[in-house]
Amino acid sequence: MRILLDVTRLVSRIGQSQLTGVDRVERAYLEYALGHPDPLFLYRSTRGYVLLGAEGGRALAQFADGATLPRFGDFLSFLIWRGFHPRHRIQAALRRYALARVPHFMGLSHMIARHVPEDAVYLNVGHSNLAQTVFDAVKPRKICAYIHDVIPLSHPEYTRAKTAPRFAAKLTQIGAVADAILTNSEVSKKAICDWFGSASAPPCHVLYPGLLDRSKPIRNPSKKPRFLMIGTIEPRKNHSLILDIWDDLAREMPVSECPELHIVGQRGWADPALLRRLDRHPLRDHVLFEHGPLSDDALWDMMRVCDVLLFPSFVEGFGYPPLEALQAGMTCLVSDIAVHREILKTSAIFLSPLDPTPWKTQIKEIVLNGSVGLASPMEDLPNWKDHFRALTAVISD
Repeated sequence: MRILLDVTRLVSRIGQSQLTGVDRVERAYLEYALGHPDPLFLYRSTRGYVLLGAEGGRALAQFADGATLPRFGDFLSFLIWRGFHPRHRIQAALRRYALARVPHFMGLSHMIARHVPEDAVYLNVGHSNLAQTVFDAVKPRKICAYIHDVIPLSHPEYTRAKTAPRFAAKLTQIGAVADAILTNSEVSKKAICDWFGSASAPPCHVLYPGLLDRSKPIRNPSKKPRFLMIGTIEPRKNHSLILDIWDDLAREMPVSECPELHIVGQRGWADPALLRRLDRHPLRDHVLFEHGPLSDDALWDMMRVCDVLLFPSFVEGFGYPPLEALQAGMTCLVSDIAVHREILKTSAIFLSPLDPTPWKTQIKEIVLNGSVGLASPMEDLPNWKDHFRALTAVISD
């Protein structure tokens, strides 16, 4: 089976910040494709479309895993004042591996027809490059798209302006051309099916994303529990609820007795008041620490020294951090939403994301008792082996 994997999102993200959950899925699919004979990788660059073979795929994997990018892009990048931008640097690094390149406005269908056999399967798992031009060029080959969530349509208040209509257009195109839709949870599947309604839509398959294969870290306990938040700083992640609780704790006890709160994640689209609050918070650099985005290894080290994950999101398609925290032996306090109930089962403490009181009660109990063994361990964490076994069955059908 020949695989044509779209890596547009991964190429656009390398070197810019911590990989998100969607990025991690695309990275895992890159490894899966490299395990097949003569894999092919397509991406939309700033100047056109590029097709890579196995050697280019392996180079991309190394850059995704932290290999040093070239210091500069190419000459044309400097002409448009983008020579130092990571996307231009990764594109310059990959250009030497290109099997073929075409500009945006012409030649994509010819390039695909020339280099990609008709029995290949086109996989797009990054919500990027989902364009009619690409679908027209790829057909009649089998097309499978992984939809991580429909949050822009179900909860547009948690996305940037104009995201919803663009996402709806993408989903409409996928429904018209895809042979199968893949998704990450039963909750996401229901949302996708509800959106299509009675319209004829491709079959939808739930494939839980896997976790990196890591040995459980040696815990480094402190005298009092440390708390951790992971996720892009944006309204959907509900950082304000946790900051309100730490404000209350600081009023109720000396700062020296307040538990540490570590916030990991890039600053995304958030209301300016929240960012100002973080910048000017009186507990900042005393017991409240903002770390920005961290690499996977650095984040794993952070989990080794923290005890409790706080994850009060209003809505998620899947939610990697709680599973990774369980893998690291942490206790998880998470929002009581359907997808967390589905994925985490009985291995987390579920609390309303709208009411800070139960969160504060649980946090104070943990601080006062010094105990974090509050949930049953999860027996079977999602893994990539099962995921790709299921994927192979879908695309071979």
